[in-house]
Amino acid sequence: WQLANPSSHKLWEWHQAPFWASLAAFAPLSATPEKYFSAIAATGEANAWNHGPSRFHADDQAITQSYFLINERLKDPRTVAAALKLFDEMAAMPFDEPLDFDQKKTAREWVWCDALFMSPPALALAARSTGDLRYADLMNRLWWKTTDYLYDPQERLYYRDSRYFSPREANGAKVFWSRGNGWVLAGLARVLEFLPRDYKERPRFVRLFKDMAERVATLQRPDGYWRVSLLDPASYPIPETSGTGFFTYA
Repeated sequence: WQLANPSSHKLWEWHQAPFWASLAAFAPLSATPEKYFSAIAATGEANAWNHGPSRFHADDQAITQSYFLINERLKDPRTVAAALKLFDEMAAMPFDEPLDFDQKKTAREWVWCDALFMSPPALALAARSTGDLRYADLMNRLWWKTTDYLYDPQERLYYRDSRYFSPREANGAKVFWSRGNGWVLAGLARVLEFLPRDYKERPRFVRLFKDMAERVATLQRPDGYWRVSLLDPASYPIPETSGTGFFTYA
């Protein structure tokens, strides 16, 4: 319905930003790519090519991925001007506060694992689009800060956020969410797709991608799906399609 009604693409629909970010990646695979590129362009125009209203919240930056990708076709600087202005501001910020999911001030940082799909690929695209590695450096710095906070190197999985550090599943396993880790692995795939091939920190992202992918592959169930709880599939036995979709994409 939205693809057929571009005027419906309201500025307040930021919960759909990951959809538009993904649409730009999938459009070239379609037999009718112009239909999807036109929808992305219509959404950008309706939003004045702006990001979400909270600016520093990663979710509100996800839609700029589609702007950078459509700009590669349109060659119109308007499409990425707001995103680059925001990222320039972010590049000058210290981002030196301790991460804490319960502190509102850290909403500008990536304190939940979903954020690693939302903002990092946009920053990698900004670096690719402009040749300015400040954006890649910012992404690199914040990615590993969040990884130090949420990644369990023994399990090779990410906690959704700090609320899940201590709880355990019914079988005693740590709590690792399928879709949450799907966000991360898909975000890694997109970062590696867009990050300049000669970027100095790229090998570190490749290692993390391989480590996570190897671990995730062992957790796939015999029917091909993953479950909501990666380490206690019996706790929510119904096949979980969103995490499965992310893992398959990655």
